[in-house]
Amino acid sequence: MERNRATIGLLIIAIGIVLILFKLNTFDFVFDFSWPFIFIFVSIVFHVLYFIRTFPSGVLIPGGILGTYGLLFLFLNITSWHYLQYLWPIFIFGVAVGLFEYYFFSRQNPKDALTAGIVLTIISIVFMSFTLLYKIGIYILAGILIVFGSWLIFGRR
Repeated sequence: MERNRATIGLLIIAIGIVLILFKLNTFDFVFDFSWPFIFIFVSIVFHVLYFIRTFPSGVLIPGGILGTYGLLFLFLNITSWHYLQYLWPIFIFGVAVGLFEYYFFSRQNPKDALTAGIVLTIISIVFMSFTLLYKIGIYILAGILIVFGSWLIFGRR
């Protein structure tokens, strides 16, 4: 009975310490940077369950998607989400990664998954190109104009 009281007492003390740490926002910093690992962990679990032949190859699709999104979210957390305006097409590419994994590791070699993966990859690349061109294209255009104007002034003598 004395041992149970000590165990309950330690548990109550631990709960009190955790409550104080939550109130002081100690866990917020840790959670802010660790939550993408949930996506990565679930992705790894899906892959392991497939490769030990417990689950069918269909789990590779969400496994690839979650792995890609987890890595993207981790990078965005580290960079304070400043690059989301450039990297949003990776959300489309994440689905393509899952479809490619399904195609390459499935025993049926589903051609539709490969076709859809290629189409989504192309769409992702096109959107990424437009995004980068829109964001940095004005600098490229300005540089071309400066070089061309300089050539007109100094190069035609």
